[in-house]
Amino acid sequence: MLLILWFTVLLLSSRDVFCYRLNETEYARMPPLFHLDQYDRCLSQEDGLYCIMSISLRANQKNELMQMIEKYSADEIIHYNHTYLDHGICVTHRCKSFISNINKGNTKDLQSALERCINEYYEKRYGLSTSISIHYCKKPNEGLDIDIGDWIFGGSLLMLVTINLVATVYDLRLNRKLDKDGRNRTGNQLLLCFSIVRNWKQLICPETRDERFEIFKGINGLRSILTFLMIFAHTMWLMACGYIDNPLDFEKTYDNILYHFIYNGMMLVQTYFLMSGCLLVFSLMLNPETISWGQLPLILFYRWCRLTGSLAVTLGFITTWYRHFGYGPLWDYHVTPIIENCRQYWWSHILFINNYVEGNKGCAIQTWHLAVELQLFVIGLVVLMLTRARGRKLAIFVMFLVGCVGPALHVWIQDYDGVIIMQPEFYRKFQSDMFSNVHIKFHNNIACYAIGMILGLFIYNAQKRRTFEISKNEKLGYITWAVIPLIILWYFSGTVFYKEGEKASMTSRLVYAASHRALLGAGLSYLILSLVFKFEDIVRGFLEWSGWRVPSKLSYAVFLIHVSVVHYLQGTRHQLGHAAFFHVIISHLGVVWASYILALPMHILVEVPITACFKFLLYERNVNAVKKIE
Repeated sequence: MLLILWFTVLLLSSRDVFCYRLNETEYARMPPLFHLDQYDRCLSQEDGLYCIMSISLRANQKNELMQMIEKYSADEIIHYNHTYLDHGICVTHRCKSFISNINKGNTKDLQSALERCINEYYEKRYGLSTSISIHYCKKPNEGLDIDIGDWIFGGSLLMLVTINLVATVYDLRLNRKLDKDGRNRTGNQLLLCFSIVRNWKQLICPETRDERFEIFKGINGLRSILTFLMIFAHTMWLMACGYIDNPLDFEKTYDNILYHFIYNGMMLVQTYFLMSGCLLVFSLMLNPETISWGQLPLILFYRWCRLTGSLAVTLGFITTWYRHFGYGPLWDYHVTPIIENCRQYWWSHILFINNYVEGNKGCAIQTWHLAVELQLFVIGLVVLMLTRARGRKLAIFVMFLVGCVGPALHVWIQDYDGVIIMQPEFYRKFQSDMFSNVHIKFHNNIACYAIGMILGLFIYNAQKRRTFEISKNEKLGYITWAVIPLIILWYFSGTVFYKEGEKASMTSRLVYAASHRALLGAGLSYLILSLVFKFEDIVRGFLEWSGWRVPSKLSYAVFLIHVSVVHYLQGTRHQLGHAAFFHVIISHLGVVWASYILALPMHILVEVPITACFKFLLYERNVNAVKKIE
């Protein structure tokens, strides 16, 4: 009830509605926002030249069409900026007479010739003047040479696969006698970490190491569903990032309330932080006597190793062989900048500080979450160790306050909205000050992590004291069914900021920025409590279904891989896409399947063996010491 009341207050205090609309006839008067000439046909000619460029439109103040374009583009919350166009032009076809007498290898001469060509066309067709910015031009038979980096990564990957195959053969030839943990201790344990047979069984078999974690079985379903939704949100890039033939239809999606579940999907990541904080505290509380300051570097190094193996392989592929896997008019527009960014800033990802490095905007963009999660893990671990004697709840509450006050201070000082607005130009340029300065910083995401830590303490104490040993409690079950739609409603709450006109009042922006993560965390906490203590059976049964176990285990590899799949689809596009919900659904299912298929060898050949290898090296003499941080 409180959530509904708060949503209503925000809606009433949001910005006034003023949206400048055009019907389809008026919209068609504007120059097409995106255009691609036929790429393969253009470069089939020996002297073919294909250029990707941005075209800026301008005219005098009395030009009625330009006035309409500027007025429509000013509604930046739900409209693209139509004062500049993104086009792919076959220069040898459209501007042949302008380039016949110039040196096409001379950038200045080519720029001047194309400006005359494009300007002449738009003067005649629309009565508008233009200036152009050439992103790049492609000629026939251009290729990339294999460099030393490609050979090094290829050799390293081949060596890793060979080790897995050798370990598998070695494992099969042993007279295996498995202990209760399903491990073979009769051979070389370090080599057996890389056994494909062993790692495959670990993937498909239920977890049996510690029965005390069975209460969190529903998190497998929660994690799998969140991964599915995360991929769906990122698949929207195929429709939203431009080069589509119907941008008007995409702009209309902002009038459809169902799409706002996607546009407000940035809040999904808070669920991961909450679960991480909860599991960290619960794990440590089970074995508090084994934690000491001397073990802290070892724990942190093991955590780093677990995350870094698959991440390093992903970054290695992106910076080397990925550039050889695709081509097309948009490959250098969507993919090559990411590859170059990774080549420059790969080290920041390995150190998990990429969310604080300026300029690192495109490389494995989704991994900001890994950096934040590891940073929060370090803070949470230190806080727990500092408060072993007293003051633990107070310290966690201070963390919570920092997570609430931090985003509000950004809004107040930098005049941001209460939440990231996923406006069309954000998708088109993928540039947002609020994303860079607020969303990906760990101190602005600490509220849900702190709530998760409190939740972990509560679950541990309640389980220890048997506070919630209740067979059936209908009231708690009804509350669970009420909380789920409230969580969904709260995901829609950011919609109140998607209205053109004056910004929402500073008060409403401050309050929303400070509270929306905390309120979401509160609802999710109750949902997890319902799963752990079995308040009801339907939702819990669905999320505890054994079929979620394998997708959940593969979720980290899928998280790393799926964005590269999306970028590949963007870069290999040879014609304009089409903005339609059905197309997004089909693309999403394709990305999901491709990501899970690629994640399977990543998990079995890289993630599991590297983790097991470091676990064996670091904790060979104290197997129990590692359980609490897994």
